[in-house]
Amino acid sequence: MRTVYVSIKDIIPVTKNWKVKMLVAEKSPKRIARNSITKYQNLTLIDPQGNRLQAVIFGKDIDLHDDTLQVFQSYYIGNTYVKAIDPRHKIESHEYQWIINSRTIIENVEDDEPVLKDPEYNIIPFNELDAYKDTDSEIEILAIAIQMMPPREVNTVNGKATVQDIQLIDESLKPLTLTMWARFVHDECQQISNIIATKPIILRMRIKVGSYEGLSLSSQVTNVFTIDPLLPAAVSLRTWATQNDALLEEIIAKGFNTSRGSSSSNAIQAMTEHLPYLANIANAILEKEWIIHLRAEMNQYGQLRQNKLNVLSVESIN
Repeated sequence: MRTVYVSIKDIIPVTKNWKVKMLVAEKSPKRIARNSITKYQNLTLIDPQGNRLQAVIFGKDIDLHDDTLQVFQSYYIGNTYVKAIDPRHKIESHEYQWIINSRTIIENVEDDEPVLKDPEYNIIPFNELDAYKDTDSEIEILAIAIQMMPPREVNTVNGKATVQDIQLIDESLKPLTLTMWARFVHDECQQISNIIATKPIILRMRIKVGSYEGLSLSSQVTNVFTIDPLLPAAVSLRTWATQNDALLEEIIAKGFNTSRGSSSSNAIQAMTEHLPYLANIANAILEKEWIIHLRAEMNQYGQLRQNKLNVLSVESIN
């Protein structure tokens, strides 16, 4: 008989015969470790008290649990391998990581038993992102993917890298480009590309807002993406997208670049508006330089004239 605990804090490496009701909050695609052939899959689990925990599945065990551990679903989980987490990979505050393998017990929660509530997210609308630009704040965004560009290669300090741009939009009707890097191109981008015509909803967690080209979003190693999440906020956004589908199609038709280069395009527009003023400044500078040159010529002429007068004065004396 397993003891049911309500907190992950009660589970340490030597704990025996235990299980905890857990909510799957995040689940990454299957990935391949860098410089290795080992496959892995990361998860974030939440206990009934709201404590968050990092879990991972390796190799063949991923396929073994492929039909379970669905995002925003509750399960009883027990008999995982509990170990201290490497600080380099630590995202959550809990000191231990659970490794889910073939011996792990995963049980569905009974229908008459309450499930754990969905996690709360700090979702920031696009028209409020300026307040988070170039800060250490990590936020969440919930947006509609409306268009994708093909993958491309860019040069970085570490060599060439593959990136792909996705155009996102929310109810503020302010399109924004999300640049996905490396593994996100091969995994999440492929999933989104397959369903882009349906305008999928993307929940992106733990992101920072940059100032490149005005406002920028790009994938980081710790980012987590959930496609079409089963959240009330996502249902509301889907309803809004359906009601405004004609408007979204019009925005798509205007072209992908409407959301890129906002800073440079604004600069060009500002320069265009101020061209007469800039021309006057240029003319004034040229006029000033001409006056300086003229004064120098007059000074030189005056000096020559004075020299000539001095010569004439000497000749008249003699």
